[in-house]
Amino acid sequence: MDKIDKKIFECENLTLIYKSAKAKAKLALDNLSFSLEAGQTLSVVGESGSGKSTLLKCSTGLLPATKGKVCVFGKELNTKNKKLLQEMRFKFSLVLQDTYGALPPASNVLDAVTEPLFIQNGVVKDSDNERALTLLDSLKLADERLLKSESYDLSGGQRQRVQIARALVTNPMLLFADEPTSMQDASTKKDIINLLNSYKERGMAMIFVTHDILLASSIGEKMLVLKNGVCVEQGNSHEILTSPSHEYTKALLAALPKI
Repeated sequence: MDKIDKKIFECENLTLIYKSAKAKAKLALDNLSFSLEAGQTLSVVGESGSGKSTLLKCSTGLLPATKGKVCVFGKELNTKNKKLLQEMRFKFSLVLQDTYGALPPASNVLDAVTEPLFIQNGVVKDSDNERALTLLDSLKLADERLLKSESYDLSGGQRQRVQIARALVTNPMLLFADEPTSMQDASTKKDIINLLNSYKERGMAMIFVTHDILLASSIGEKMLVLKNGVCVEQGNSHEILTSPSHEYTKALLAALPKI
C-alpha cells in the first residue's frame, strides 16, 4: 500500500436530487463537503433513510451527483469517463450493505476474494491466494468447508465478512464501508474493527457508514451526522459524542440503551 501526503478524498458541495416523472423531485444529499487524508477515518452516522448509502454511491461513481464534485487521489471523479473511472476504482474498495448482490454467485469463497486481483492483473498468483487466506483466517472464514462454499450457501454475516476480505485483498488506499459490522456478533465485530484498524495504520483512509453512533465515534476520529441528506453536525468524533450541538445528534445519543 503506497502512502501519499495529499488529500486522498474530497467532496465539495455534493448534491443529489432524485427526479421522477411520476413524483416530486427529492433532495437526497444537500451540499455536503468534507475531506480525508491518509490513515484518517470519517464515520457517517444517521438513521435509515438519512442518505448514508447514497453518499457512498455518489462518492464511488455509482450515482452521478446533480451538482458539486468528488475528487479521489487528487483527480475529479467523472462518471462519464468510464476509462478514468475504472482506473480510479482500482485504487479504492467498496463494501456494500447488500450482501446478497455483492458476491459472484457461482464462485467459492476463495475465488470470490481473489477475483478483484484477477480483474486487476489478469492472473491469480500463489501469493495472492496466501493473502486471501490470511484475510479469511482473520475473519474466521478459513475453514476448509467454508472455503469451498458458494455465496448462496453462506449466512448473511459470513457473506459480509467475505465482502470485507474481498475489499481488502487489493490493499486499497481508500475504503468505503457501508454498515460492515451490522450482521456480526460482538466477538466477530471486534475482529473486523481490529482488521480495519491494522489497514488504517498502514495509511488506508476510510469512510465508515453506520447507524450506531457509539461505533461511529470509536472507529472514526472524524464524524459526519446526516439527517434527510443534510449534514447537521461535523467534526471531531469525541467532541460530538460528549458535546453534541444539534438536537438530532442529541436524540441519537438519547436513544442509546442505558447500561
